[in-house]
Amino acid sequence: HFLSIFLITFGAPIFLYGAYLFYLDRNIINSISEIVAYFLIVVIMSNNFLSLKLRKIYFLVIFYFIGIGILVSTGTMGAGMVCILFTMILSGCLLERREIRVGVLVNLFVFLVLTHLVMGGYIYNVGLLDYKRVWFINAITTQACGIAALIIMNTIFSGLENQIKVIIAKEEEVYQLAFNDHLTGLPNRRLFYDRLGQAILHAARNEQSFEILFLDLDGFKMINDTMGHAMGDELLKKVAERLSNTLRNNDVIARVGGDEFLILIHNAPNKESIEKVCKNIINVIKEPFEFPTNEIYITTSIGVSIYPQDGDNVETLVKNADIAMYVAKENGKGKYAFCNELMKKNLDEVMMLSNDLYRALESNELEIYYQPQVDSRSGSIIGMEALLRWNHPKLGLIGPCDFIPIAEKTGLIVSIGEWVLRTACTQTKAWQDSGFPNLSIAVNLSVNQISSRKLVNQVSKILIETGISPKYLELEITESIFMKDISAIVDTLKELKSLEIRIAIDDFGTDYSSLSYLKKLPLDRIKIAKTFIDGINLNHIDESIISAIIVLGKRLGLDLIAEGVETEGQLQFLQTQMCDEIQGYYFYRPMPVQEIDKLFQMGNKHNF
Repeated sequence: HFLSIFLITFGAPIFLYGAYLFYLDRNIINSISEIVAYFLIVVIMSNNFLSLKLRKIYFLVIFYFIGIGILVSTGTMGAGMVCILFTMILSGCLLERREIRVGVLVNLFVFLVLTHLVMGGYIYNVGLLDYKRVWFINAITTQACGIAALIIMNTIFSGLENQIKVIIAKEEEVYQLAFNDHLTGLPNRRLFYDRLGQAILHAARNEQSFEILFLDLDGFKMINDTMGHAMGDELLKKVAERLSNTLRNNDVIARVGGDEFLILIHNAPNKESIEKVCKNIINVIKEPFEFPTNEIYITTSIGVSIYPQDGDNVETLVKNADIAMYVAKENGKGKYAFCNELMKKNLDEVMMLSNDLYRALESNELEIYYQPQVDSRSGSIIGMEALLRWNHPKLGLIGPCDFIPIAEKTGLIVSIGEWVLRTACTQTKAWQDSGFPNLSIAVNLSVNQISSRKLVNQVSKILIETGISPKYLELEITESIFMKDISAIVDTLKELKSLEIRIAIDDFGTDYSSLSYLKKLPLDRIKIAKTFIDGINLNHIDESIISAIIVLGKRLGLDLIAEGVETEGQLQFLQTQMCDEIQGYYFYRPMPVQEIDKLFQMGNKHNF
C-alpha cells in the first residue's frame, strides 16, 4: 500500500514530463518494440510455474529487442500506458486473486515506465549523452528493470500464493463454522433455514409442496447422564451418518439442537410416501448402534409439517413440525405424527394459558382444593392432600393437568409451588388449632422445585412462619425425578428428612420405577397409582401388582395409601390386602376450604 501511494503521488508529474518528451519525438517502431517487450515481461511475471526452458527463451527475446532498440530512437510514454492496460487484462485472466495481483502488476509497470522516463529523459536533457545514444540507455534500462522485476516478483508472488492459500483455507473454515454443525458436519440451523427459505420461494413460484420432518431422539438425556457426554456425542455422529445414508442426496438434513434434527424432503409425490420415509427413519434409528464396549438402543419421534397447508414461512413450518413431534412423543415415542388443525388450535390455547398464568398468582386466581385421606380401618380423616386449581376469569375452573405442565416449562412452578406450600401449611395449622391437632397435609413437589438449591431453606422458613410441626407435613415426589440427577435428588430429600418432614412417592409403579430407588430414597410412604386401582375386580394382574406393592412396602417399613378409589369393591379389596389409607372419590372429592370446614363441623369420620 505504501508503494502504491508513493508511485501514484510522485509518478503523475513524471508521466506528464515523459509525455512531453514523447510529443517531441514520435517514433512508432520503438514504441511497438517496447510494447512487445513489456507484454512479455507481464507474461513471464504472471506465472511462477514456467519451466527453465521458457525462461531462457524469454531472456533471448529480451536481448533480441535490445538489438532492435539499437536501430531506433527512444519513445516511452505511449508504450508504458498501453502496457499497463495489457497488464490489467492479462493478470485478470491468468491470476486467481485479480484484485490483489492487478494492483501489484500495475505498480510494477508504473515503476518500469518511470525508470525509463527518468533515466532516458534526464540523461538526454542534461546533455550527458547525445541524442543517438539515449536509445541505448533506455533499452538497457527497460530490460534490466524487467529482469530485476522478474526476480523480485517471483519472490513476491511465491509469498503471495501462500498467503492466498492460507486466506482461502481460513475462509472455508469460517464457512464451516458458520453454516455447519461442528460435531456431525451436517448443516446447522442457520444453513437449514436458508435452504428452507429458498425451497419456499421455489415452491411458491411453481405451485409445489414439500415436507419438513422434525426428529428428536427419545431418552437421549439419559444416555448422556449414564454414559457420559462423550458417548452421547459419538452416538449423535452415528445417527447423523445413518440419516445421511437413508435419505436422498437432494434432501437436506440438519442438526439444530442437542438431539434434534430437521429434514427437508423435496418432491414427495403424496402423503403415503412421506409416511414411508418416516417409518424407514424410525426403523433405521431403532437398530442397535455398535460401540467397542457395548450396544446402544434408541428411538426417535418425528413430527411432519407440509408446505403450504401448515405454514408459508420458515418459522411457522418448523414450529408446526415441532408441535407434531411432541404429539408423537405423547403417543408412545418411536412414532411419527402429521401436524393438523387440532394441534395448532391446542398450541394457541397453550400460548394463551401461558400468558395468563403469569398474572394468575398476582391476581389471586389460584386456589387450593383439599382431598381428605381416610384411615382404611376406622374411616377417620387423618390428613389432606393439597390440590391446585386455577379460577380463570374467562375459562372458569381449570384442573392442574392443564396448566401445571405449562408452569413447569415456563419456570413459574417454583413461585407457584412456594405459594401452595405456604398456603397449605397455614390452612392446616388453622384446622389443627380449631380442634384437629393430628391432621397432616400432603403437598406435591415438582421436579423443578426439587432441583432448586433453595428448596430446603424455603421449606424450613415456611415451617417457622406458619408454626406447623414438620411431622405433619408430607412432601410428595413423582417418579419423573428419576430422569434427573438422582444423587442430587437423594441429597435434597435427605436434608428435608432431617427436618423431620415425611417423604412420599406418588403414582408408584407407572413410569420409571426401580426397586433400587426404594433403597436409596428416604421414603415414608408409597402411593399406589390409580391406574392399578382401576383394574381391581377387572384384571387379576393389577390386583397382583397391588398386593405385591403392599407386601413390599410393609416389609420396608413404609406406609401405603391407595389413591383414586371410587367403588366399594375397590375399597373391600384394599382392606383385605391391609392397605393403610384410602383416598378417592368413593369417600371425598377435592373440595375448597369452605366445604372442608363444613365437613369438619359434621365430624371427621366416614361411616363404611
